[in-house]
Parts: sequence; structure tokens; C-alpha cells
Amino acid sequence: MDFVLCLILAACGGRGGGSSGSTDGGSARDAGSSTVRTGDAGVGAPSPGGAGAGAVEEPEPEEEEPDASPWAAPADVPATEIELPDGVPSLPRPGRPPLAARELPPPVAGETVEVPAGVVLLGSWPGTKGRDAVREVDLVPTAFAAFEIDRLPYPDDPAQDAVTNVTRQEAGRRCEESGKRLCTEVEWEAACKGPQSQTYPWGDDYDAARYAEGATPVGSLGVLGMTGLYEWASGDWMDPKGVATPNVAPLRGAPPGEDDAGARRCAARTGLDPARVSPRAGFRCCRGQGYALSYQVDPIKRAVRAAPLLNDAMLARLVRSIPELRRVWGDPRIQSDGVQTQALLRSRRTETSGIGFAITIQPVFWIPAQGEELMCIVGRSGHDVFAAALYTTGIPELYVHAASMVLTNVGDDEGIALFGGLRDRKLLGWGECDDCRDGGSFEYHEEDGTITIGHRWSGGGRSAGRRRRIRCTRRRGRGSARVHLTSSRCASGHGRARERPATLDRRKLDAFKPQAASRSTGTAAGGPRSRRWRSRGRRWTRGWGGGRGRGRRRGRRGS
Repeated sequence: MDFVLCLILAACGGRGGGSSGSTDGGSARDAGSSTVRTGDAGVGAPSPGGAGAGAVEEPEPEEEEPDASPWAAPADVPATEIELPDGVPSLPRPGRPPLAARELPPPVAGETVEVPAGVVLLGSWPGTKGRDAVREVDLVPTAFAAFEIDRLPYPDDPAQDAVTNVTRQEAGRRCEESGKRLCTEVEWEAACKGPQSQTYPWGDDYDAARYAEGATPVGSLGVLGMTGLYEWASGDWMDPKGVATPNVAPLRGAPPGEDDAGARRCAARTGLDPARVSPRAGFRCCRGQGYALSYQVDPIKRAVRAAPLLNDAMLARLVRSIPELRRVWGDPRIQSDGVQTQALLRSRRTETSGIGFAITIQPVFWIPAQGEELMCIVGRSGHDVFAAALYTTGIPELYVHAASMVLTNVGDDEGIALFGGLRDRKLLGWGECDDCRDGGSFEYHEEDGTITIGHRWSGGGRSAGRRRRIRCTRRRGRGSARVHLTSSRCASGHGRARERPATLDRRKLDAFKPQAASRSTGTAAGGPRSRRWRSRGRRWTRGWGGGRGRGRRRGRRGS
């Protein structure tokens, strides 16, 4: 492809939430309704400045190269509104107005707080800092029955310290003596998050002062001390196969003295042997019907699998729900079938899917690690072609931006496809073909859980000697400034120059002729690969091992 590349790359580490993090102008959501409006219709391309009218005509300034913002969107294109489940007024995001805490008198011994039946968004936004994707689900709407919960950790007495160093069995026995039981994980999280499923007991923004010495965090329901101590919860610790782990029991909350905002979230989970004791682990009791099901984590899934097929209207609705993709909000649509045919021919494939691979212009689900599920899409909008990776959530049609890229000025007969399962679970390829110069991959970074997208470059070809202008954008965290880097080559997510060796031309079979070989041994010098010559009686065989092109050539049998 001979085109100008505009690379829009966002690393997801530390993203706060919403339908991905907010971009220029932020995302607009109505906390009092059941719909979410993503993006900001007021954000558009900068308007060119007009020349002032004056009596003296001044020389026109030199025209500079236009620097169109990749975040610009047509002003008349509205953002997609996402319908939220019943009982969910709004989504957690930094800056959302918190609910005022219930006006309750000072706590007394044995006091409980009534929690009405409702729906809690269990888990957290994908990509949240401090989140363990294996242990936490992705904002799954979960209904629960009404219950009561102790206002303070056991013994629920403001005049006494919380009881710690007890096994879970002992904690359950003490709750039964008071006519109660251990809280389930769903009940504990619902009491911590409150009616609007807040990130922390008091709201969506972290406040370390609430954990200062002598202070007790107050939740919106009036429950005290949540996330200030590890607390035992009832229920099994389920593994991704849906099997209960016998030597692990759930703990909720955070240890005393913890200064990490990620660990203080209401959604944070950890486990401990139920027969062990800890000075940092206590418990509190509940009373009510309870929630029968255990906390179910995401099951094990294939690395790449087909997503539901989309038409042009469905793709447009999806793209316009992601603020980071507003550059292609104009006319997003599925690419022509010819793009997929070209991808198959260039990749020397005859089928779009098979054992261990998939080639498609339709969306695919990509699971680079347990608990991390993304929908990857490619499409066209005008003269632009784009690729994006979006985290899935427990709410239908609600996705979170992970990484994306826009290729500008692409010919109508050209395009890109997705290539899944061809190399590594942590990679998902995109481009004209499996290993073309004009292509790259989404990459999962296990050390910090971020997703980046990169472009593969090599010398030669039609554009040899021509400098390509690349714009790489990297974003760290929600609301932070973007850094635009322009260079001849950009690495995945780092904006540094990276050289890729030129692709080796295919050698003819004659190039593998040995320079010298004995009749009995096997190694010959020369050529790009090691070759082995073997003598089996008077039959000579030659072969080379490893990688593509593995084969064997037989000579004629001697007399």
C-alpha cells in the first residue's frame, strides 16, 4: 500500500473506565438516565483561521503542512447511546458525582445496615490499574436480594477493635452465635459499592485521607470500615474451569496500611487458605436470604474465535460508541470481499479458517490471557482504513478502547484483514497478508496487562527511498496528555525508531547445494540453513529442519 499512516495508539494501563477513557472533552453520560452517550459531539477538527480585512495587503504566510487531528470527527455525527440494564443508573468513572452517605447516627454495638434488593455491577472496568483479570469479572450486572450487614467489622462494636487471627470456620461459627452468617462476595461488594456501583465505598475517585490514622472510611450506605481490612466471605473460590478450589477461600477488602488505590477498590479480590489465620484478616456478618451462586470468573476460552457477523449499520453503531475512534465516525463500514480474497492469496491460504489460524475482515474475539477478552475489528471510513482492539464487558454493546490505528488515503481496492492464531497467543496480526510489510499486530504485554498496536516496516518495495510520515500517539492513564511523535519509523507503543531487517528473497532449490559433504556424515557448509546429508545404503537423501520450507530431496538410486 502506498499511503500515509496515521497511528493512533493507546496503552490501557491505569485507565479509569467509561466506554474507554475520556478523550478530548471527555465522555458525556447522564447519571439520571438509563442510557450512556459516549464521546462529545462538540469536539471537531480545528477551524482554519481567516485573513483579516485591512487597507494594506500583507504578504501571505508560507503554507505549512496541514496537521489534521486524528481525534477530529464530523460535527453532525452523534455518538451511539448504550442502553444500560434495569437498576443501573450510570457507569462508574472518575469525576462522577458521588452519592451522599446516609445520614445515620454514630454507630452502636450490634448495629446493622439494611441494603435493599437491587443490581450491582460486579467486577471492574477492563484495564483498570491494580485489577487482576483472572480474579475479577468485567462489570457484570448481578441481581441480589435484600439483606442486612454489620455496620462495623465483628464484633460490630465501636468500643472494641476488630477481631482478627481467626479461621473462616471460626468466623462463620461466631456469626451463627449472633443469629447471622458470613456475607457472600456479592453481598459484600454490593454493600461496598452502594446503589450506583461506585469504585470505592464513597465514590469513584480515590482519597487516601479516608484511610489516615484514626479515620474510618464511610460508604454511601453508611457501612463503616469497608476496604480497611481483609474480611472473610462465604462461598467457594472457583477456578476458570468452574471447579471449587478446596484450599482457597475468598477475602474481600484490603489490608490495613495499604496505600495502593487499586487494592482499595471494592471489586478487588484475594484468596487465603480457610484454615489459616492472619492479623490482617477479620470478618463481618450478614442476615438475609443471600445469593446462592458463587462468584464465577471467566472460563477458559480459545485464543481466537469468530465474533458475530456485522453489517455496515452494526459496525457504524459500534465504532461511534468509542470516543477514541471518532476519527472514523463519518462513514464506518465493512470492507469489500475482495480485501479478504487478496489477503488469502497473499498469505497462500485457500480457506479463511482452519486449525490454529483465522483470516477475516469480520470481527474476532481475542483472548491473549486468561480473563482478558477483546473484540478486534477492521473496517473502512471514506479513504481511511482502521483496526481496533476493544475490551468486552458484562454489558451488551459496551466496549472499552484498548488500542487502535487509522491508515489514511488507502485506495478503494485495498484494505487490511485480521490474522489470528498464526504465531503467538499474545499477538493478533493485521495487514494485507500474514507477513506483508504494510501490516503489524496487536500485542499483549503480560508485565503490565496493556495492549499496544504496532506497524511492521522493511526496506525495498514501491516506497523505497520515500520517507513515510508516521504519527504515533501514546496515552498513559485516563485524562493524561497525548504525545505526538513524528519519525520515519515508530515502534509499537514507544515512538522510537525501529529497523526491521529486509525480508529475505525466496531461494531456489539450487541455492541449497552443499559445497562439500562426506559420504557418511551429514553436515554441509554454505546456504542460509543447515543441511543434513545422510547415506542409506546407496540412497542419498538431503533435508533441512525447522521453520517453513521443511522438506527432503531424494537422488537417483545408484546401480
